[in-house]
Amino acid sequence: MLFSFGYFPFYEYAIICRNYAIGMLLLCSFCTLFKSWRRKFPIIGLVLLLLAHTSVHALIIVISIAVLLLTEVLLTSDQPEKSKIGIGFALIFIGIATAIFQIVPASDQGTSNSQTWILNFEMRHLLDILHIMPTAFFPIPQPTLHFWGSNCLNKLPSASKIKFALSILILCSATIVLLKRPTVLAMYLCGTTGLLAFFYTIYYGSIRHHGFLFMLFVASI
Repeated sequence: MLFSFGYFPFYEYAIICRNYAIGMLLLCSFCTLFKSWRRKFPIIGLVLLLLAHTSVHALIIVISIAVLLLTEVLLTSDQPEKSKIGIGFALIFIGIATAIFQIVPASDQGTSNSQTWILNFEMRHLLDILHIMPTAFFPIPQPTLHFWGSNCLNKLPSASKIKFALSILILCSATIVLLKRPTVLAMYLCGTTGLLAFFYTIYYGSIRHHGFLFMLFVASI
């Protein structure tokens, strides 16, 4: 409830990055439809097609959801109609493919070569990426006038060690909670790994970008 009626959905997602609010709507729509995914597989495919086009972060989540649906289809004994499976997955893969096609910068775009990817292993940078987890789950700003992009955890003594410990605690707790549903656990781990890899290699982002880690967790729950 605090998140739904909080600052991020109402301002940073709904005003600054309006496509993020649309992404939240579509992600919640998927969660609602998933309860009867065998009957509504084509509709789910359409929702995920649209979700893939709201942001690159949502695209990563869609790929992780595709892993969930694929494992559900392979492991379930109550198979839905093959035609529904075919239409649903076709829509999902079309959404993923066309979203990736749109993301790739044009050759004549001025900024196409300005972004430097980090592909080598750097322990310090990896730790910085892991520190994203607690700020995504506890986006509490510092109580100052200029609070933008700040986090109260950064003011704690030994903040780096505390955030690292919280990151491990969050990942382990989420894994334990989702162990009862291995297919959903696979979705969560794939999505979290994908988002952290994106933050590591391409764009570190800010708190509102990191919030997709929390939305993925909520969707998994």
